[in-house]
Amino acid sequence: MRNSLLLFEKYALEHFKNNQKVFEVGVTNYSWYRRMITKDIDYYYGDLINPHSLPGGTAVRTEDGYTIDAEDNTFDIVFHCQTIEHVSKIWDWVKEQARVLKSGGKLIMICPLSFPYHLAPIDCWRIYPDGMRALFDHAGLSCDLAVCENLDEGLGVDNVDEKARIQDVFCDAPYLDSDIKRINRAWDWEVLETIGIGTKFKQAAKP
Repeated sequence: MRNSLLLFEKYALEHFKNNQKVFEVGVTNYSWYRRMITKDIDYYYGDLINPHSLPGGTAVRTEDGYTIDAEDNTFDIVFHCQTIEHVSKIWDWVKEQARVLKSGGKLIMICPLSFPYHLAPIDCWRIYPDGMRALFDHAGLSCDLAVCENLDEGLGVDNVDEKARIQDVFCDAPYLDSDIKRINRAWDWEVLETIGIGTKFKQAAKP
């Protein structure tokens, strides 16, 4: 989580401007990322499926997890952080987000690359920068950025205690079978996450 926030601060915050319509996907009962945005934005939010209410924003329904209840070309920015790994058909999901972006709008995605298996309610993907570029291309977006980094010194490769704590959390979960527990226990990387930022192509003017 800390590394994701640092990536968001380093690469994403500069794209938020006053009076933008911004949609955060996958937020549940609180958004640390929304708290970081100091600009006067029109904030919209939605979980993958479940409706809920947050102060200071407008809920957007995504009833089947893939169809966003919004018109084409609605938002200046769509973003989601540590959510895409819990979506099975990510190519359809990202394409639907591109649909609701305005021309010139930004799609911002952060996904763990090295992190233990964790259900919410499924866990399908770890995405390299090449994967981010492929998703943007499939959705008809240009790729402005696709990098994988660890900016959190507290979760570096040499922090044995913190990594052991994470292993314990994700190895003791009762929903895991023995093979997954073994894989999680063997996890010994620094925490790496991939951030991708894409832009919707501006539509050519009609003759």
